[in-house]
Amino acid sequence: MTLPLNSTVSSVLTNQPRLPKLTLESFSGKDISSFPSFWARFKSAVHENSSLNDVDKSSYLKSVVPSDAELAIRGLTLTSKNYA
Repeated sequence: MTLPLNSTVSSVLTNQPRLPKLTLESFSGKDISSFPSFWARFKSAVHENSSLNDVDKSSYLKSVVPSDAELAIRGLTLTSKNYA
């Protein structure tokens, strides 16, 4: 998954270095030992990204959790409250 264009645009406008597009790895839920590294990357790129609202963060989360992990959040609607 690639972060939205507005992240690239905002870095240009603030004269920050242009970094390559970030691809998030998915987390299937099958190997729980891979969760800490998944969460560290997701947290840094999405969860703590103040330019994203909670609905967008929820969308990103849903897009990177296939199979078993997706089943756990499938019924949640895309709302700010449900992201938290």
